[in-house]
Amino acid sequence: MVLLNSPAGHQSLFCSSYLNDFDSPIGGVAAIVLFIFLKLNPRQSQPFRKNLAEFDFIGLVSIVFGNICLLMGLSFAQESCMR
Repeated sequence: MVLLNSPAGHQSLFCSSYLNDFDSPIGGVAAIVLFIFLKLNPRQSQPFRKNLAEFDFIGLVSIVFGNICLLMGLSFAQESCMR
């Protein structure tokens, strides 16, 4: 673990080397456990056109543009704070 000073002058706890050592094994174990124990109820396959007709494109576009606006706002706020 390493204590780093942020540009704003605050100290933050940064444990990248510590976390990177444990992320891959934990993710692998979680994937194996899900593969073994997760039982989904499969649906009958539908034609592609019916799936396309039921897809919520307005919701998808709203979520994508909302996330873009959020990330741009955070990015601009960070740039203005750094000056």
